[in-house]
Amino acid sequence: ESDGTLGQGEARTVGAETAAVLSYRNLRLDLTGAVMRSQQREEPQDEWSHSYRYHPVELGGLLRWGLGSGWTLSAQGGFSSGAQWDTKIPTATDMTNNETIDLATIVDSDGWLPDYYSLDLKISRSHTFKDWYLSFYIDLQNVTNHRVPELILSGFESTNGYGMGMPFLPVVGIAGRILPKED
Repeated sequence: ESDGTLGQGEARTVGAETAAVLSYRNLRLDLTGAVMRSQQREEPQDEWSHSYRYHPVELGGLLRWGLGSGWTLSAQGGFSSGAQWDTKIPTATDMTNNETIDLATIVDSDGWLPDYYSLDLKISRSHTFKDWYLSFYIDLQNVTNHRVPELILSGFESTNGYGMGMPFLPVVGIAGRILPKED
């Protein structure tokens, strides 16, 4: 607990999730969404407060387009509304730029951190052999280069902190998988 004592806190979460898949020929669209509210308290006599680990709204989508001859183009996007700021942690560390960000300068008037959104693009070429599968790809992660503070949970409250999210990251890769044997 934040006061250094050992005990059992309480938390409650309510919400709704949904998912949908749309397909047409060589196109597939997967959509997900969630709306939730999460509260916590350390002692039964304490007032309920916002949990710093949740985002009230989360949306995601993945579009895959089979181009033929083993080529696939995909785009993945996501949105998360900002989390409630834990004022006991006043700064975020940006390891990419070796900077410290004062969180009081970026939260809104109600104490919520900025919303997060991202877009990833990937093109891949794959081939299936008799017993295995091989894919070569270029994956452009976070092409929007939108970065916001994210709570880093260490398991020990005294070492929790905020870090800045991942920047734009181009990845070139090879993936292989052994296929299950057919009976």
